[in-house]
Amino acid sequence: MNNLPLKSQKHSLSAFVETSEQNDIIQSIENSIQVGKNDKLLLEVLSMWKMYLGINKSPDAAIELALVRDFILDNYKHITIGEIELAYKLAAMQKLEDCEYYGQFSPLYVGRVLNSYLYYRKIQLADPIRRQDKAKLIEQEKKNKPTPEDQANLTREIFFDFYNQFKNGQEITDVFNLCWNFLREQVLSGNRDFLHKWTNPQKSEYQEAMTYAENIIKNKEDKFSDLYEAVSGLNKESDVKKIARNYCVQKYFESLDNVEEIIKKIKPELFK
Repeated sequence: MNNLPLKSQKHSLSAFVETSEQNDIIQSIENSIQVGKNDKLLLEVLSMWKMYLGINKSPDAAIELALVRDFILDNYKHITIGEIELAYKLAAMQKLEDCEYYGQFSPLYVGRVLNSYLYYRKIQLADPIRRQDKAKLIEQEKKNKPTPEDQANLTREIFFDFYNQFKNGQEITDVFNLCWNFLREQVLSGNRDFLHKWTNPQKSEYQEAMTYAENIIKNKEDKFSDLYEAVSGLNKESDVKKIARNYCVQKYFESLDNVEEIIKKIKPELFK
């Protein structure tokens, strides 16, 4: 069975419905109680269901109702009394499939109606549930997103570490091109604080960076022979681009007198 959230849960599906059919289901869920929490009310709803079917009272009516009640409590504890009422009304309006009544108000008949209702509920609420899940995801992403101050501090640390790596005579090992991506994003957004020929490479700079990267890869290929990609675990074309981007960052670092020149430009407002 497809269990749905009840009114006790924090997020309601009510805000995500678009049709009266969807709203009827949500109201029967959120504004009612589960079947096992009020035995008297459940029996009253079952009696009303029999009246909808035009069944007159019989000597065995109490036993019949008790049998159906126990069947529901054993197999449909997750639905509400309001949903049972909605189910038999939908069946009476022929909006549910496989709900023909053959003269016996039995667990077999009641089970067919409730199963058909649950399928109807699943179809009707598929879109609202997707919209609710999307809204929850967006809300969670907003909660988890670091503040502009946190992002600025982290970016400063990244540049500080890679700048020092470069100044110590090492190649930048920025495998995710974090420095390059930040610089390019600023340049493309029109921030001239980071504009430089190596953060906005033209054809000559681009070719120099690619040639550098290709030579690095060739040296690795010569070393590892045909096993380069297997040993490195990287795609050759992707590897060349990453090295070329890091080369541009290194050339940009060459133009700086010290790391503070760029650190002081990385401000929280850039991340809003």
